[in-house]
Amino acid sequence: MSGGSPKLISKNPINIDAILICKKIKGNDNICIVDGNFVKEKTKSLVDLLRDNGRSLSSSDCKVIAASQVLIASSAQNLASDKVLQLLIEEFEDKDNG
Repeated sequence: MSGGSPKLISKNPINIDAILICKKIKGNDNICIVDGNFVKEKTKSLVDLLRDNGRSLSSSDCKVIAASQVLIASSAQNLASDKVLQLLIEEFEDKDNG
């Protein structure tokens, strides 16, 4: 936004970015199973690590972290885009409801 201050007017500004590194999977690489528990546990672990190191995270920051974990796990399993979208929606609904 040219000349705008979106972070100043947002209730939950995003102050964190996710960088995803893609690589081909070798036959013996561990592939994580995509399910809600895996994403929640990994997200909580990363959020706790950042907060323990002095980072203040908004709920939007936590959503960025959760989305990155869904994308990483989905990519590792080569899921179809509709399944990835479904997982993202489920994860965001969980974040919005609790």
